[in-house]
Amino acid sequence: MRMQPLDFAAFHEAALEADEIRHSLLLSIIGRLRTHPREGEIKTWTFGSAGACAAQNPGYPIVLGNLSKAECHAFAEAMSEADFPGVVGTGDTALWFAERARQLGVEFSEEIPQQIQAQRAPRQVPSVPGFPRQLSPKDFRLFRAWIHAFINEALPSDPVPSDDALMKDVRSRRHWLWIFEDKPVSMAAITRRTRSVAFVNSVYTPAEHRNRGFGAAITAIVSREIFDEGRRAACLYTDLRNPASNRCYAKLGFVTVCKSWLVIRSKKKGPENPVSLKDAPIPAD
Repeated sequence: MRMQPLDFAAFHEAALEADEIRHSLLLSIIGRLRTHPREGEIKTWTFGSAGACAAQNPGYPIVLGNLSKAECHAFAEAMSEADFPGVVGTGDTALWFAERARQLGVEFSEEIPQQIQAQRAPRQVPSVPGFPRQLSPKDFRLFRAWIHAFINEALPSDPVPSDDALMKDVRSRRHWLWIFEDKPVSMAAITRRTRSVAFVNSVYTPAEHRNRGFGAAITAIVSREIFDEGRRAACLYTDLRNPASNRCYAKLGFVTVCKSWLVIRSKKKGPENPVSLKDAPIPAD
């Protein structure tokens, strides 16, 4: 069933907010539907009861809501001829979708096991050398390189944002850097602010600065910012294939809320991009 954007939001929002952390991705899309109902870019699907839904921001994986195995299979059948980069959902919903889609000839390249974790109270920032500061427009070239590296490592199915979108992100003042010896060495950001929680995202430390506590420190800083906004929890997604980062978050007081899977569709071959990020112009501040 297809609904108008505001009708979709009104029908599903309360049911999804009953488990706000689990359904933060869908709730953030609903928030965008409410503020930009005429954009026409976001796709939505309703399967019956409130909360039984899916949605997709353009270029991103489909996000699954409270769907049964049968509903995931039926949805996969309906989407077997569609073009989408992947599917993500809590529990086994994404696996159920991919299971049926594969039977219909859809190819997937990777199944990424994830978990959603939450910190219920701010914790002490780890004692490591350096200090935090907010990202500013003068950091744009570094920010662009780090975001591209983060997407390549952690979110390969996500589209690469344009320079204009990245500069808008810089101006949103939701990113923080950890500074050591007068140089940025790690980054983290606030994302998906829902009614009472927000998520930590874009946690990235270049390889040469890892295993020194910088990522933990900047994550703790961003988490404290979330609590300072009056929210009841700071949350994040973790990749279960990365035990080091999971140990780091556990030390900061993050505990598992639920599991999730991101299933990435096999990419179609196309021409390589000849533009060098190093030489690309920086948008005007």
